[in-house]
Amino acid sequence: MPFKVELARKVAAFPRTLASDERIAFVLKVNQVAREPIKYSEPLRDPRLSPYVLRFFRFGRDERWIAAFDLDVPQNRLRIVECRLIRGKPRSPPGSSEDAAPA
Repeated sequence: MPFKVELARKVAAFPRTLASDERIAFVLKVNQVAREPIKYSEPLRDPRLSPYVLRFFRFGRDERWIAAFDLDVPQNRLRIVECRLIRGKPRSPPGSSEDAAPA
C-alpha cells in the first residue's frame, strides 16, 4: 500500500510555482516514491532541515529539482519538507554525502 503523502506548510504552494511539465513530473515522481520510497530515493543529511537523516528524490527537466522528505513508517506517512533547485552539477544535491571530497 502506498504511503500517504503530505506537504509541509512551506512546501504546499511549491507545485503551483513550477512550469506545467515540471509540475506533472513532480506529481508522477511523488506517486512513484509513495509506492516504494526506499527504492526511488536517496539518503540526505541536512542539519538545517532535521537532526535526522531524511531522504530525497530528483524530478523535473534534467532532474534539476530535489524534494526532501521524512518517512514515518508506523504512520504510513511520507512528508515532503522541502523542494529546491539544484545549482551546478545536477546529480548531487546540496548537503548530501555525495558532496564529500573524494578520499
